[in-house]
Amino acid sequence: MLPLCKFSGFLCLIFCLIFSSSVSAESTTQQELNPVVVTATRTAQTADETLASVTVITRDDIERSQSQDLFEVLRTQAGVDIARTGNAGGDISLFLRGSNSNHTLTLIDGVRVSSAATGKFSLTALDLSQVERIEIVRGPRSSLYGSDAIGGVIQIFTRQSTGFRIRAEGGSFGTKKLDFGLGGGDKIKYSLNASLKDIDGYSATNENNIFSFNPDKDSFKAKNISFSLKSPITSKLDIDFTSWYNDNEAEFDAGAPPDDSVSDNTNKTANLKLNYATNNVWSQSYSIGYASDETRTDSTFFSSNIYSERKIFDWQNDIVISTHLVTAGINYYEDQVDNFDVGADTLVYDEKIDNSAIYANWQTAFGKNDFQLGLRNDDHSDFGSETTGQVAWGRQIGKVKVRASYGTAFKAPTVNELFHPGFFGSFAGNPDLLPETSESFEIGANHAFSKTQRFDVSIYDTSIEDLIAFEGTNSQAINIGEASIRGLELSYTFNNNIWVIQGNLTLQDATNEDTNSPLLRRADQKLAVNVSHSIKKTGNIAAELILSSDRPDFGTQLPGYGILNMSANYPISKSLMLQGRIENLFDKEYETVSGYNTAQRSAFIALQYKN
Repeated sequence: MLPLCKFSGFLCLIFCLIFSSSVSAESTTQQELNPVVVTATRTAQTADETLASVTVITRDDIERSQSQDLFEVLRTQAGVDIARTGNAGGDISLFLRGSNSNHTLTLIDGVRVSSAATGKFSLTALDLSQVERIEIVRGPRSSLYGSDAIGGVIQIFTRQSTGFRIRAEGGSFGTKKLDFGLGGGDKIKYSLNASLKDIDGYSATNENNIFSFNPDKDSFKAKNISFSLKSPITSKLDIDFTSWYNDNEAEFDAGAPPDDSVSDNTNKTANLKLNYATNNVWSQSYSIGYASDETRTDSTFFSSNIYSERKIFDWQNDIVISTHLVTAGINYYEDQVDNFDVGADTLVYDEKIDNSAIYANWQTAFGKNDFQLGLRNDDHSDFGSETTGQVAWGRQIGKVKVRASYGTAFKAPTVNELFHPGFFGSFAGNPDLLPETSESFEIGANHAFSKTQRFDVSIYDTSIEDLIAFEGTNSQAINIGEASIRGLELSYTFNNNIWVIQGNLTLQDATNEDTNSPLLRRADQKLAVNVSHSIKKTGNIAAELILSSDRPDFGTQLPGYGILNMSANYPISKSLMLQGRIENLFDKEYETVSGYNTAQRSAFIALQYKN
């Protein structure tokens, strides 16, 4: 385990360097450190106004880091643990604040994109070139969004291109990428983005994987396209349409040679939103959303075709009266899942579930005190009704904003957990399952030292009950588990348009209360620091450090690790940018999942044209 003193000492050193440089930085051009967030309350707020722990990852942040994928971007964020089974096409599990990988609600442009079959969204599906910004809201949000938001919500907004750009990249592991974007318009604004990716890869598994080790290279190919259109219809009514399509093919190891297993995954999302402002007091939005996820697996040992489809309707009302803002509405979604066993040429199941909900959220301010109260009732077609709530308080004390909150949340059983017939009489679903439920307490504060510096701290305590596990008769799915998660998050940001320094420290204790053992694949301690210095006005050179303590996995304890990544953007001309990134500079060998490889030292170089 990496000792806590190493984390604390290194963090103190970084902070001292930041403070020593901030004196002269005050006279330089200031950049906004208080971004607008919409995910935390379903309404636009600045980060300071929001009574939650939030992080906004902008397009500028992505460009500075030159990260290869969402795995690399999200692993540096406070409260986020990520594990991946192998290379670029490997399955990614994201643990937000120590909760399970299906306890985080993922939205793309407002559309719920987690698979109705598994409860997870495949983060490998969405290419970073399609991303405009990412909002992370930590802590329960079921009172606003319903199921899944136990650990929090991650909302990804697809890219809004202006003008024309094209980018070509190549590098280690036979990496080849090409993406372009086109956008513009005055009253009618449009954006089109597309990307192609082809990676020869490396072996997903190693000798520690006794069941499926295969030393061959596992390739990954992906196609992404997104489109958006925004237009006013009348002075009070406008339309907003967004869509995204992905098709990727990933090789994986399912057994010893000559196994050549391949998974082909296709995702589609679309959202049509009408925004209507009756007056300055009342505004409404009507959203019709669609998401589908199809995974076709071809393997020596098993072949299947799983298709899930989701249809969504949401009607939201925002009413402003003096210092009070009430957000209320109704939400409905319907999931259809087909699971076909290709090898046996049989339909495993064909099931449909639906969920309807009504929600309300009240925000107000009295003097220096802010209050928020939310309530939602969900009616699920299989397990019945579930009511969740949230109450939060905040107060401005000088430059410090303190806050406290309490919230409940739930996770509905997936279609697999409800209806899957199992394998040879074992691991079957259970239609009598109850939802997993949680309650969380949190206190926190943020301090704006100046226009260039911000510090955030959060302390939380979450308990989760009725965790679903395949531990019943013949390993059938049952509600049995309990977990407790306690944690501390520290974040610091300094930005004066010359230096951008972001650091965060996560300390957590995630415990399975049934066995009094730590939850798998979560590190108790993690530190991430990003330092960037601008060059030639529009360019930069950056370093990214990630330190993680050891973590438990099935039958083993994975050792801690530290890796350093470097990146640069060098402007050749006003329109042409040379970009590069080196990952794992010191070639550290480590695992985030036992038996699965991570990338060795690797380098990537790209050329981007933008007008």
